[in-house]
Amino acid sequence: MPKEAYTLVFDGDPTPGRSSEVFAVVQRDAAWQAALDLTYGHGLSKPPWFDRRRRVGYIYECLPWGLQEIYEGQGSDQGHSLIRCNFDLRAPYSPEKVLEEQQGQSSQGWDEAWTRHEPREFQTAPPLPPWHLLRWRRVLPW
Repeated sequence: MPKEAYTLVFDGDPTPGRSSEVFAVVQRDAAWQAALDLTYGHGLSKPPWFDRRRRVGYIYECLPWGLQEIYEGQGSDQGHSLIRCNFDLRAPYSPEKVLEEQQGQSSQGWDEAWTRHEPREFQTAPPLPPWHLLRWRRVLPW
């Protein structure tokens, strides 16, 4: 299938500002994963394939790269990504900044720092219904 055949749009309506906030957390988490990957071989020993994917701070294999593609494609007529957002993207978090903040940490120190990430959860904003109702809609047909 040709690259131009489709585009996935993350729709931030009806709360584009809130969508931007949530997406910034995803960007932060991707930077964290990228930074952790950079430390392997440069301070932390690289865990086996399976163990790496089970540890905290690991989201998905290509998440950091994919988010970078989305960010670089925004505002470009010939964007690099098949994925777009209809809300403002904040500047991406820097894996280098995360590395600087976590410099000298052990593997356990990285894990403990991950558990202190804020916000830990999100709530919806009006006019959307509360999360629990959105989740129940997936369980019970309306």
